[in-house]
Amino acid sequence: MAVFSYRAHRLDGACVAGEVTAPSAQEALAAVREQGLFVSSLQAREAAPSRFRAALARWSRAAARPTLGRQRAQELLLCRQLAVLLRSGLPLYESLLALAGRGTSAYAALLRELAAGLAAGRMFSSALREQPRVFSRLTVEIVRVGERSGQLPEMMARLSDWLVQAQRNRERLQTLLLYPAVLFFLTVGFGLFLTFAVLPTLSALLLSFQVALPLPTQLLLAWSAFLQEEWPRVLLLLAGAALAALLLLQRPSIAERVERLRFRLPLFGTLRRELEWLQIYRALAVLLGCGISLDAAVLQAADVTGSRYLRRRLQTVAVGIQQGLPLTELLAGETTLPPLLLEFLRAGETSGCLQEMLGHGAAYAEMLAENHAARLQALAEPVAYLIVFLFVAAFVAAVSLPILDMMLVV
Repeated sequence: MAVFSYRAHRLDGACVAGEVTAPSAQEALAAVREQGLFVSSLQAREAAPSRFRAALARWSRAAARPTLGRQRAQELLLCRQLAVLLRSGLPLYESLLALAGRGTSAYAALLRELAAGLAAGRMFSSALREQPRVFSRLTVEIVRVGERSGQLPEMMARLSDWLVQAQRNRERLQTLLLYPAVLFFLTVGFGLFLTFAVLPTLSALLLSFQVALPLPTQLLLAWSAFLQEEWPRVLLLLAGAALAALLLLQRPSIAERVERLRFRLPLFGTLRRELEWLQIYRALAVLLGCGISLDAAVLQAADVTGSRYLRRRLQTVAVGIQQGLPLTELLAGETTLPPLLLEFLRAGETSGCLQEMLGHGAAYAEMLAENHAARLQALAEPVAYLIVFLFVAAFVAAVSLPILDMMLVV
């Protein structure tokens, strides 16, 4: 069965569009005509893909697009370059052409496309809005405010400063997560090397002793034999589990639960919460400084966070602000927000200096994040050494125990 899209006319001349399912185009045409319609066009369309195929299509499109890191780098680079050129008095159109030059890179092509939009009479913010894969909604909004107020160079400088800080925060978190990830893969690789290259020879040697093997040695040899015989099934099972996890994370409800669990981790979760709210506070301070209303600023700040849960939470807060509720009341029950940061908001709303208090709150969140980052870096190396030592010690003990037993018997 195929799905056909059709356009037809009634007897009174009214245009009708719809879809019909039929085995062939002739039967689809007959089914539409039975409704008393005069068909003007009939076209087959592909049936809706399954969830699995849809997920694979999204992943393939994501792989074909530029990486997120490259997009952020282009956004940051353009804002910093334009802030310098516009402050020096060079017009926007000439600045874009000068930055593009004769280059053939993707960044140069982006600059020429933005310049072509200006030449066609569009606003610069509109040209940025047509590149959603590179420029965030916050960037577009700040540029739009700068164009309307005639302070585009100042707005670009303020935006570039914020993007630099945001990039530093992301790199700080990625650096902290890199060390445990490298350690994990090295440990797994070392274990696989011992299992497939060393243990087969050692197992033949240990079994030739004709003595009762201790329990740790029996477990180690049994594990080695199992992996050597069943490694294709184990590999297939791990690949299936990873694919199932990726498919489950495509569901918003499950993804939000996973994010909230990550926020509750003892050290990494605390640091992640502080960095996310640091981003949000700085974005709100920048947006309010541009003269944007609080509800619109909260809605725009939702785009700067990498957490789906916080993004949805801020969108709900923006709706509450539009209904007249205070910001501190809407965020009072938010468990991811550090209590003292909430007090900064309360003081800002009470005194009427919300933008200034948001800046102080961002500075305090940065101080907390730096302290936790230093603590994690101090703990990462000894913990890594401890894990490797325990792994090697367990392997050496399992191999040495039967040899020591044999020596004692002799």
